[in-house]
Amino acid sequence: MSYMKQIDMFGETAIQTLRDNWRETIENEGGRCPCCDRWGKISGHGITETMSLALLWLSRQPVDDNGFVNVPKAAPAWMLRGKTYSLLQHWHLIYKVEKNEDKTKRSDGLWQVTTKGHQFLRNELSVPRKVFIYDNTIQGFSQEEVFFEDCFGKHFDYQEVMSDSFNLSTIKE
Repeated sequence: MSYMKQIDMFGETAIQTLRDNWRETIENEGGRCPCCDRWGKISGHGITETMSLALLWLSRQPVDDNGFVNVPKAAPAWMLRGKTYSLLQHWHLIYKVEKNEDKTKRSDGLWQVTTKGHQFLRNELSVPRKVFIYDNTIQGFSQEEVFFEDCFGKHFDYQEVMSDSFNLSTIKE
């Protein structure tokens, strides 16, 4: 387990030093925040075969009047396990309704494939193989890119995600 370095809490730069130390912790092996005890690590997520199949599935579903699919209601069980399909939003391949105008209806689980997502499905464009995320915020992308057809045969690997250290020099923003 990784711990943050001991610092002088009375200097003018104490907050910045804490932030710098925390950033170093999450960019490497990760660790527990000394303030909130929450685990933190910048994780690299690659597009897997299951995610690619979920994108394909979503693109073939009937949509509502606004062009969305109610994924929790319609999706097969294999897609709902782990919900990794939602990571596709970080590549801007799918879009989720954030708020529903109609207060009588729920917006949870309403997704649609974006124009970029359709282009990716047709192998018209490539996307970075990995996205690096911390606190559901994109920190960067890998330089290596993939087309839709390249995603098959690449299954999710928990050890790869957890052992993949974030290296600012090897990503693009």
